[in-house]
Amino acid sequence: MRRAAGAASVSAIRLIDNHSNDGVPERVAALFADDSRFSMQKRADNPGFGTACNQGAASCDSDWLLFLNPDCDVDPETVDQLLARAQAAVNPGVIGLASRTPSGQLERATTRLLPSCSRLLFGPRQAQLDVAKPWQEVEAGSGALMLISRRLFEQLGGFDRDFFLHAEDLDLMARARKFGAQNYVALDLRATHHQGSSSQQRPWFVAWHKHVNLARFLWRHPQHVGDRLLWPALALGLMVHGVWEAARIAIRRQ
Repeated sequence: MRRAAGAASVSAIRLIDNHSNDGVPERVAALFADDSRFSMQKRADNPGFGTACNQGAASCDSDWLLFLNPDCDVDPETVDQLLARAQAAVNPGVIGLASRTPSGQLERATTRLLPSCSRLLFGPRQAQLDVAKPWQEVEAGSGALMLISRRLFEQLGGFDRDFFLHAEDLDLMARARKFGAQNYVALDLRATHHQGSSSQQRPWFVAWHKHVNLARFLWRHPQHVGDRLLWPALALGLMVHGVWEAARIAIRRQ
């Protein structure tokens, strides 16, 4: 967040604290104590990632909104370049870039297809893109860093509050496409994704919500004929797997 804030195009910095108790928001606030662009709002509850993002967006008036995961690191020059491309794009939706692991490996989420029941069962799951082309349209990209115009964000109604944790990014990208916008990824621009501060603290909690919200997404955004017919069996499988994974993680951490 601190590096991204150094971008010349950043006019406002918002941090929404969903009732944490680890002291991290206070340390971040101390780093930005002398920055007039910064504002932190502390909630007395945890309504989820998307709701907090909506609150942050509503607290500023910037024409473009950059949603950045706390475990995502990006250079200020990269933020400025990504904004310039988004502004020049025709009918831009949700804009992303190459999300890479700390070792430099491209994350699969960078060029993913929107999941569906038939795709999860039979494939394909990944988009076949030309990595030599720096700017390409995609169905969905990584949710670690998302750039979207305020106008489109408000037309879409922001993030859906029903998605407490996980799949809220996919839902936003899917609704942007249904609205007629085009999602893009800049493959020659990169951010480093350190993968999951929240999942490290409460992995069983995250594992459960990941499965629940994927099932919710699959119901709301069928991609092929027959997806709704496949949904009950796949949703049941996701729930069983979610319970099993959450229990396995909880037992392992005891």
